[in-house]
Amino acid sequence: MSGIAGIVGRGSLKEVRSILARMSYRGPEQRAWSPAHEVYLGEVGYEVGTDGEETIVLAAPLVRLLGVDVSRTVLCGMLDTGLIGSLLSRHGVFAFAAVGMSGDHSVVLAVDQMAARSLYVLRLPMRLVFA
Repeated sequence: MSGIAGIVGRGSLKEVRSILARMSYRGPEQRAWSPAHEVYLGEVGYEVGTDGEETIVLAAPLVRLLGVDVSRTVLCGMLDTGLIGSLLSRHGVFAFAAVGMSGDHSVVLAVDQMAARSLYVLRLPMRLVFA
């Protein structure tokens, strides 16, 4: 069991950590980082990533999502080359947020086709918050 959270727009890592603290029932490990200007990501669970510069936050073990053990960088590459096809071919329960590699730093939010994982989004003035 794991969870993700983030803010796109005006925000801070302190706010993301506060959201993660409210999801501590999902596991003992937490991390928060900012991969781009005004993009703040966080994970909570039993298996969180380690590289603070990653551009993806994921609420599912990669091996379960992809069927093979690969890095998050590989998943990001798959999403960059064919987002919709990549998402439709994913099996299992997942939720993730990925920062686009283009200059605009768009953020893609996705859940599994059955929406077994919840992903709540709140639009506030000057920012978007998700968990």
